[in-house]
Amino acid sequence: MADVTVTYLNHLVIVPVIEKGAQGELYYNQYQRYELSLVGILLVLATLSLRRRKTEMRERVSISAEEHYNLIASNYQDKLPLIFGKWNLVKEALKRDFYPSIFDYLFLDKSEILSLSVLLGGNKEIYDNIKSAALNTISKFSRVHDDCISAISSNDCPEDFSNSAQYRFVQDKLSEIEKSLTYSDIESFAKHMISKRPKLDSPHISLTFKNLPVWKVHKINLNRKEDKFDFEDDLLSIESTLADELSFLFYVGLLRENNHKASFYPLTIGFITYPSIVYPKDFLTQIIRRDDDIRKHMLEWIKQAAAYQSLALDKMNKIYSELERK
Repeated sequence: MADVTVTYLNHLVIVPVIEKGAQGELYYNQYQRYELSLVGILLVLATLSLRRRKTEMRERVSISAEEHYNLIASNYQDKLPLIFGKWNLVKEALKRDFYPSIFDYLFLDKSEILSLSVLLGGNKEIYDNIKSAALNTISKFSRVHDDCISAISSNDCPEDFSNSAQYRFVQDKLSEIEKSLTYSDIESFAKHMISKRPKLDSPHISLTFKNLPVWKVHKINLNRKEDKFDFEDDLLSIESTLADELSFLFYVGLLRENNHKASFYPLTIGFITYPSIVYPKDFLTQIIRRDDDIRKHMLEWIKQAAAYQSLALDKMNKIYSELERK
């Protein structure tokens, strides 16, 4: 499945530009312009971070690297609207020395900047709760999807229901849930790719291939048909999910007010020049004061994390009460 996923992602790095017609319709002009998808952009950003790690050891960003960030941000504002769409504000608030470092940590050391408890000035519970809430939602979606499929497929389902507006509504919602589940993890995504792969006929050994082994003919036929993958809907969904996740990681990574003495991970020193004076949270505060859109997203993320924390606490209290009675 991993091989299938990698093969599929090879089609998602450089993609045709979506053009808009005279009537507002969207279409791909495959013969004129191409661009990086968000998958491709993240590969470029990760490569920049790896190169910085190897050659500069997180020192001041070089002019060439800064130009790369500025070029990506100017060309792809719509891919990461909360980051690249706010690039001038973000770059000004984080200073020239700082914004490349946050990308470095996201791609290379993400677990470290998300490992300190909020009680110590970190963001661990916020990140963990958002992640767990997503898994919880996926689990509930799976149960709803499976139970609905069983219900409408059973003999107890009235025959006239299949022609009703309610049935079409249920089908539409089931399709939405199924689509969400498709991109919930790598295994589900790979299964989806396998289901879309063209069914190959048994390799025919013609005169053209008479000196080639059967496995190589099979490979040639496979390559010929790969380009027929229909990935447009998948790409839009993948990009939306990646944009939300990376934006969350970017800003919650700034939600730290610890100094190097308060943490086993002395990360603040790597981020800023004067760790005893300013914290990453101060940069975040500057950003949300000047941009209401980012502020609303931050408030919503923290609200969701707090709600999940409350559910988790209720569950722990219930377990405690059960054990106490026994």
